[in-house]
Amino acid sequence: MKKTGTAAAKALCLLLALFMVFSLAACSGTDAGGDDEEKIVHTGKNVKSPSGVKYFTKNNLTVDMININSDGSVRTIDYPAGYEYSQMSDDEKEKWDAEEVFFSGHYMQVSGLKDKDVEEIVNEKLKNLCLDNINKIPPYRGIKAEIGENPESAKEGYKSAYQSVELNDNNILSVTMYVSGSYKSVLVEKNEYGYDNSVYFAFQETLNLDLNTGNDIGIVDMFCNDVDALACVNEAINEAIARGNGDEEIWDIGSDVKIAAPFTGISADQKYSINNSGINIVLDYETPEFDTGYYPAFVTVPFSDKVAVSERFFDEKESIYESEAPVSKHFPYSIQDAQNIEIVADEYKTIGENGTIYLIRSANCPKSVPKYIKERMSDFVNIPEEEILSEINEKLPEDANLSRIVGDYSLTARVDEVGPFVNITYSGYKYVYEGRQDDSEEQKDYFYEEISRRETYDTRLKQNEPIELSDIFKEDADISGIIKQAFIDSINKSLDSENSTRLENSDKLPAFKTGSSNEIEKLNEEYIDKLYDNIIYFSIDCESIYFTFETLPAEIYREIYGTDPFEDDNAIYINAVGWIAYDTLDCDKLTIFDL
Repeated sequence: MKKTGTAAAKALCLLLALFMVFSLAACSGTDAGGDDEEKIVHTGKNVKSPSGVKYFTKNNLTVDMININSDGSVRTIDYPAGYEYSQMSDDEKEKWDAEEVFFSGHYMQVSGLKDKDVEEIVNEKLKNLCLDNINKIPPYRGIKAEIGENPESAKEGYKSAYQSVELNDNNILSVTMYVSGSYKSVLVEKNEYGYDNSVYFAFQETLNLDLNTGNDIGIVDMFCNDVDALACVNEAINEAIARGNGDEEIWDIGSDVKIAAPFTGISADQKYSINNSGINIVLDYETPEFDTGYYPAFVTVPFSDKVAVSERFFDEKESIYESEAPVSKHFPYSIQDAQNIEIVADEYKTIGENGTIYLIRSANCPKSVPKYIKERMSDFVNIPEEEILSEINEKLPEDANLSRIVGDYSLTARVDEVGPFVNITYSGYKYVYEGRQDDSEEQKDYFYEEISRRETYDTRLKQNEPIELSDIFKEDADISGIIKQAFIDSINKSLDSENSTRLENSDKLPAFKTGSSNEIEKLNEEYIDKLYDNIIYFSIDCESIYFTFETLPAEIYREIYGTDPFEDDNAIYINAVGWIAYDTLDCDKLTIFDL
């Protein structure tokens, strides 16, 4: 990248620095707006900091996709795929509308709200989000010079227009509309390969709705009433700029994203969406300080105790949905910020006087995790070298040629934060063999061992010990019964979604082995019992519990049913028992959401 050391660059640096100081000072204050400024008015409930997102409660809402044509009308014809069309003769191509062949898209419609007037408002806004943008020419800086005033779509160029649910929780529906395509270039007719030169683009529009009313949600409502929302977002953007690869006048904060002018802050109508990780700020043609090319860019504001996302529009005691199905809960995703990572161990070296033994230690975690977590990680990876060498020597045969010993001794510990829980994953391997003098000599392996175990800690508790499986269930819960039934439900759900034609009764495990009904049920029960008995570790994930088994489910399957699971079509979903969703376990029986 070309460097341009100019006075303008230095002035830009100074402006950014001054604005960052202002933002850092203002974020914790009240909403911006002095005597001469319009006062920001929040909607929904009055939420004071600290609030934050402890967990999400999923909306009991049904979302359907409506497939559409390039003009937004409902699609009723099944068009051939683009590659199929390209292989057709000219006569065959005449039967199809090429523009529709190379277009795909949909918009959403929802159902399940008690208030049908609100439901109609929501669906109208979702449809209009599509119709208003499906054929929009995004006004990116410089694009008209490349495509002209009346752009022509590239020949056989794909175009898509899709809506995606970013968040469907706590009575909030956050949706993005992503449109992409290509136009013919008016500057360069052909590319180096002789094809029409195309200008590719994509843009994103967003819609954030309060499902109580159908009203749009402004970005300030995502923050507590006593917090300056705009300053918090500005702070996050400035931090992204500061972390980027600055090259004086050109400040990269992402792929091909540059600062085109001093950033002076967002406005209350800033385009954004919400997902499980945070508030995503969209940078594009509506933020002229940033040159993002012909594609949108994003800065994520992580959830903190300043946000009101989970409380603003939600009342746990009052449902706005028709369905009376049990509620489903999940934790937000935690963004691992490289700036806040502490290195516990990072080492790669050879040890010992005989042969070549490589010692690999690696452990890091967020700075925010408790000290005892870091100590546990350190104890695992920082085994004294003399102990490692002693262990290796004890496992070597007496006739081992010590001068030709080669091996790896790898120890790794990593951490995942999920709500108040911290999962430590310990892993590694020990591999020692005798090195060959030439290719004709057969390699002699001495031993190979893998290390894999997990621990989960509840940071709210005073004791610095891993929690047990019983700790995450309420006292009156039938733990074994709940987990075994969850295994069955999870397997059937996986099979039902992909192989429903094979299932005669979705309430029972599929017939893994030929035999009478009673024989099948007995085998299935034995399989589930053995799975449960083989649980050795678990960890808390955002949407599920992850189980580790002493004996792999595939091996248990082979033992119980007497056949190879990977050759039996009905058994390809045995891995469904590894991840069990919280709603499959029944959230009301779990203690992890009692925060």
